[in-house]
Amino acid sequence: QLQGVTRNSSHIITSNTEDNNGAANNDSIQEIRNKNVASSIFQMYKNKGSNTINISTLFREVEKTGIRRTDKRLGEFLKAVTEYHHRAGPEGTIRENINVDFESFAKLSEENIVFLAEIFRNELVVPEFFTFADTIEGIFNRCKENRGGMNATYIPQLAHYDPDIWACSVCTVDGQRLSLGNVDQSFTIQSCSKPFTYAICLNELGPEMVHKYVSHEPSGRNFNEICLDARDKPHNPMLNSGAIMISSLCLSLLHPAMKLAEKFDYMQNYLRRIAGGENIGFNNAVFLSERDTADRNFAMAYFMKEHQCFPSNFNLQRSMDLYFQFCSLEVNTESLAVMGATLANGGLCPTTGDKVLNSSCVRDVLSLMYSCGMYNYSGQFAFNELVETYNFHRFDNLRFAERKVDPCKTRYTNQASYVTLLFAANSGDVTALKRHYLQGIDLNLGDYDGRTALHVAAAEGQFECVKFLLETTGIKAMPKDRWGFTPLEEAIRFGHEKVAKYIQEHMSLTGD
Repeated sequence: QLQGVTRNSSHIITSNTEDNNGAANNDSIQEIRNKNVASSIFQMYKNKGSNTINISTLFREVEKTGIRRTDKRLGEFLKAVTEYHHRAGPEGTIRENINVDFESFAKLSEENIVFLAEIFRNELVVPEFFTFADTIEGIFNRCKENRGGMNATYIPQLAHYDPDIWACSVCTVDGQRLSLGNVDQSFTIQSCSKPFTYAICLNELGPEMVHKYVSHEPSGRNFNEICLDARDKPHNPMLNSGAIMISSLCLSLLHPAMKLAEKFDYMQNYLRRIAGGENIGFNNAVFLSERDTADRNFAMAYFMKEHQCFPSNFNLQRSMDLYFQFCSLEVNTESLAVMGATLANGGLCPTTGDKVLNSSCVRDVLSLMYSCGMYNYSGQFAFNELVETYNFHRFDNLRFAERKVDPCKTRYTNQASYVTLLFAANSGDVTALKRHYLQGIDLNLGDYDGRTALHVAAAEGQFECVKFLLETTGIKAMPKDRWGFTPLEEAIRFGHEKVAKYIQEHMSLTGD
């Protein structure tokens, strides 16, 4: 159904006119391809009686893959649906709950049809997102029972947070989202700001300039220890000394003409881009509390000043204020998940498509996150429960990690083979059949015995699969296997009267 459309290119273009014609032909070919994709999606989800598609039904199918209907990459589609609803929607209906014919659907979806095709072809990074979400929810509930530890008390405001607040958000590099628990609860980012401020400095100033002032190696020391390496530089940006140095570079070298307030706004907006426009706020109470209890951090800054670590135009008080402001930025699990996904995606925000950071900068940041970790925990950006279930650890591709799950693979090894059709039809997996259909796979394929997916579905009594195969895909209703049996005869042989009756009714209507 999604076969590429090609054109005869045996002629040689020799003029500007022909160049323009060629460009026009390419545009025309792309329009045809897009319309073919729209047609396949429409055929899958249309109402057979009215020959229309319900937009709300379509969005529900999109959300099953982890993509939200508010995703910015579907923005043009949603805007077109809104305008269509204002113009032609029945009174008393909500925006998405409208039915449209094929021509209207093709027009509404044309701006985002490529992304819609990726969704419905199951080409996102976690193809079995429903299963993945169930597993993550199980891990979330197990970890919820962990009552160990206590609130941080070194900053008075942090001690007031409710310890029973528990939330988890996931964002993949394709923008698939999952959120559990108190995901709207804001909290200050604290030391999780360090990788991102380091990334921004690398991106804007370059690694050579940044590493002139801060090193990039594990220290083996406490995160707030007053010490420098052999070259009188902070060991790495994940330590307090290194993060203070990064703040001074942001203030002194990055757009130095900006005032402190302007620099804070600049950095906050930069972080919002990394977070895909999600919530990035500021908690002034935490900022004041942190500044009032920062004797050790000030001692560290004065120690570095004594060793002439800072740029020549450095201002200690303003640099410290900017450092405390970075730590007092407010996020929630939703925004922090997108920020992490931007790093995982090489600096490209998965929910907006905005290339915020250079991939080389992200590489350096991720290397330090893993080798230096957070606080005193080298490598502790690697999760415990997740790596027990999934092969997320860097070395899980080794020979003894084969029992772990790779969420980036489908349940079936080769989706283009007949075996996947067989399993889908046998187990009643209509969703998998739809994926095959959208990928342009011939659903009339048979195995060495000539048995098609329709044979298997009929023999197993999988009514919904049989209905989908006959009504939507238009495959042959009466193929014979090598023993001469048809799907109808298989349904009768194995006692599936409902399936047999449906096949007979379909044949009488279509004349097969």
